[in-house]
Amino acid sequence: MEQDRPGAEIAALRQQLDALQHEVGALQDAAHRRRRELSALVHELANPLGPLTTALYLLQRAPQERGPQLVEMAQRQLRLLTEVVEQLRRLGREDDDAPPVAADAG
Repeated sequence: MEQDRPGAEIAALRQQLDALQHEVGALQDAAHRRRRELSALVHELANPLGPLTTALYLLQRAPQERGPQLVEMAQRQLRLLTEVVEQLRRLGREDDDAPPVAADAG
């Protein structure tokens, strides 16, 4: 029976290796999903910057009657930025609870 022991150990090691490879794959998938989510949030953060910049520029140069309209538009964009920042905060808190994931080598 001593001869069966190395074969059983090898089989157990293969099982462990398969389980670890499965776990690595799941972690890589989760990291990929997180990168896509962050990419979308960065895009959402960048979107309001153009209108805000334009509104501020026009407020400096526009006649007084356009001021309230420009301020309203800037406030809308600011609300969008605030929502995206809150989403990022939630993602950050979720990351605090997640196990660390190694960076991609490629």
